[in-house]
Amino acid sequence: MPQTTQHGNATQESLTKIITNYFAGATPTRFELHAEELLSPTGSGPFAGHDRGRRNDLAKQVLKLLDDRSHDVHMLGIDKSKLASQNCDGNLAFDPTFRFFSPTII
Repeated sequence: MPQTTQHGNATQESLTKIITNYFAGATPTRFELHAEELLSPTGSGPFAGHDRGRRNDLAKQVLKLLDDRSHDVHMLGIDKSKLASQNCDGNLAFDPTFRFFSPTII
């Protein structure tokens, strides 16, 4: 069973390594992983123009990590424009002003 380290949990660290390796250490600023961008026919967003085989391999690595660690995957829709206009005193794990939702992984 993977152990939590002082820097975060083992899954987050492994995912960060997978993403960092994919981008050869130059992960785009404010990067969030979205299947829509990764798996679009020619890639879009940070994956625009990337070889389909490389993008498929990245998707498979992420899915293998989730399977190896027995994680469940959930879809959660958030209207970030509405959320950004609300007063919220809580600490959020994402930037409500950024158009996509994703837990901070990098």
